[in-house]
Amino acid sequence: MHRHTLCRTFSACHPWKGTASYYSLVVDGKENSDAAWYYPDPKDAAAQIKGRVAFWKGVEVR
Repeated sequence: MHRHTLCRTFSACHPWKGTASYYSLVVDGKENSDAAWYYPDPKDAAAQIKGRVAFWKGVEVR
């Protein structure tokens, strides 16, 4: 059984997208720091990304 956890780590401001919330992922007891982020309330210029989550650092979404 895989155990997955998502923990908020910090926020960062992007000039035209707005404020991003970053999260660390813990899968099977291994932490992948700041591997996911999203913009909960993006600026108008980035409205199309509202509700979407981005991943990096080797994350595979299945």
